[in-house]
Amino acid sequence: MKFGRVCCLGVLLCVLPATAQSIAEAPAGNVTLTGIVSCKQCRGAHSRKGNTQFSCTQLCVSQSSDYVLVIGEKMYGDKIYILDGDKYLFGKMAGSKITITGRLNGDRVEVEAIGPVKNK
Repeated sequence: MKFGRVCCLGVLLCVLPATAQSIAEAPAGNVTLTGIVSCKQCRGAHSRKGNTQFSCTQLCVSQSSDYVLVIGEKMYGDKIYILDGDKYLFGKMAGSKITITGRLNGDRVEVEAIGPVKNK
């Protein structure tokens, strides 16, 4: 009997590292987040003279910046998530407060649904 337990323990120890690695690499799952669509360069604190949040975000993205969701009230936000998905739709919502649903993977969100925040 002891041999069987030791053998099973050995198999378990061989399998655990592979399982732990798979769990660490797996996306965290669906999330719903609310924030402002901005660009990675400005992070919500647009300072280009004569530009609105919308036009500054559009300009930065046209110069290779990513669309991001800025969450929080601090200058540059409490948290920034890079948005993956329909760039045309993100562009239309630039500078606006939105709610998104998507799959979180580190600091990126693969956006599945997006909509404006309704004023109460």
